[in-house]
Amino acid sequence: MNSFQPKWKRNDYRARRAALKDLTDQTLLAEIARNDSDYHVREAAAKELRDQKLLEELVRTAGDGNVRKAAVEQLSDQNLLAEIARKHSDGNVRKAAVAKVTDQSLLAEIAQKAGDHSVRRAALKDLTDQALLAQIACNDSDGNVRRTAVKGLTDQNLLAEIARNDSDGNVRKTAVEALTDEILLAEIAENDSDGNVRKVAVEKINDQALLAEITQKERDFTIREAAAERLNDQAVLMRLAIEDSDSWVRRIAVEKLNDQAVLAELALNDSDSWVRTAAMEKVTEPALLMEIADRAADYHIRRAAVARVDDQNVLAEIAQKDSDYHVREAAAAKISDQIVLARVALKDVDYHVREAAVKKIADQKLLAEIAHKDKDSHVRKAAVGNMADQSLLAEIGSKAVDYHVRMAAVDRINDQGLLGNIAQKADDYHVREAAVKKIADQKLLAEIAHKDTDYHVRRTAIRKISNQTLLADIAEKACDYHVRRSAVERVNDQALLARIAQKACDYHVRRSAVERVNNQALLAELAGWDTDYHVRRSAVERVRDQKLLEAIIADAIDADVRKVAAEKVSDRAVLAEIDRRAMD
Repeated sequence: MNSFQPKWKRNDYRARRAALKDLTDQTLLAEIARNDSDYHVREAAAKELRDQKLLEELVRTAGDGNVRKAAVEQLSDQNLLAEIARKHSDGNVRKAAVAKVTDQSLLAEIAQKAGDHSVRRAALKDLTDQALLAQIACNDSDGNVRRTAVKGLTDQNLLAEIARNDSDGNVRKTAVEALTDEILLAEIAENDSDGNVRKVAVEKINDQALLAEITQKERDFTIREAAAERLNDQAVLMRLAIEDSDSWVRRIAVEKLNDQAVLAELALNDSDSWVRTAAMEKVTEPALLMEIADRAADYHIRRAAVARVDDQNVLAEIAQKDSDYHVREAAAAKISDQIVLARVALKDVDYHVREAAVKKIADQKLLAEIAHKDKDSHVRKAAVGNMADQSLLAEIGSKAVDYHVRMAAVDRINDQGLLGNIAQKADDYHVREAAVKKIADQKLLAEIAHKDTDYHVRRTAIRKISNQTLLADIAEKACDYHVRRSAVERVNDQALLARIAQKACDYHVRRSAVERVNNQALLAELAGWDTDYHVRRSAVERVRDQKLLEAIIADAIDADVRKVAAEKVSDRAVLAEIDRRAMD
């Protein structure tokens, strides 16, 4: 049976693989590595094998590539590994072998003679022999191998020769990355046929004169951009910012330029909006900013400039006269002169501009006038939002034509007397309800709960009342039964609930009270004698006292109530006695 077999022979490959860790028989491990039916087990066996001859045999003859690779990784003979790296038919095995070679002479032989370019390249990564690296960098047939060899070179003259002459652009680029001679780099930046090589060369140059020359001669805008990024010479940057045909080059130059007059000119006149914006953002002189805010044809530029202007006279002029509302709005938002703000708020044709002005106005009466009269609701609401005068807010809350404005006004009122007046007298029930939500006076809330003409207002008033006596009074006396029931639902005082349950005229109210009463004797009394069936039924359902339930069964006027009580009695003998008495 499977349980008596050696673990390495079991059907489950996982059991066989786990058993390999306990095996020391090298021949057996080699046999398993060669013949097991599962590749996981074969590979694991090869990794456990230590006998070098058996490993060599597996590398040369095993049919499973994973086993061959695992066997190579256990070999230690450098000459054997070098031979396998050069000659084995399996590329993965060759690469695994070269990765194990550390001997420099063997790596050199592999790097020169291996037929597989990926193996030659792998051998180069650990080579340090400069002469050999140079030979391979200049002569190997594969560009990736030459490139890897170039990465190990230190000879600047040889790197220069490769950077000039290699046929592969990636090899030249790698050589350029190691060069330090800026004149040579400038030559390559000017003459190389590959734009990526030229760009890398430029990115290594610091000499401002060479960079300036490149920006003048180079036709490829990406190379000019790279040169511009490294420039600090203000004269050259100015020339690029003004004259270069490529907007990105001009923008790079602008971002490094300091001349305020040139920047202002570019902000006004450059053909590209990104360049104009970049130039304007670099301007710091107030007079130039004011000129841009006044003269720029692009309203985006004028608006951005206005945001940085502080001169109140200039802002006032722009806020009242600029042709674009975005610009006037930006100016209005920065004005502090109340007379100018009032003029803009009352006269500008665009609501965005009026709204911006209104948000800065302090005159409460003017704000109230705007809240009543402006033709746009955004402006009217903005006016209310800037008001603090409670009396004026109360007038708006009661009389403004726009419902949203009235609500916004009430939201800003804190004076309890004014809120009470609005809650009692405002025509719009929404406004009265909003005022009620802010009232704290319990008696006033009770009065509103009794008298307001709208159910929503009355209900909201009840929800604000916490005084139990007032709630009980509403529950017993309010005209609207919905209000009475809402009041009962907020009563917690058991004595008041008991009074309501016994005396309220409306059975709905009594029933709501019963559902909150805890007094068992009272519940039993109501279950037996209340005039309404629904109240009696609700009462009996809340009785838990067994003696009281027995009394209800004996005395209640309603058979259905007696039945409910009987269903709640747990003592069957008591029920039998009650039935016997009933029959007698």
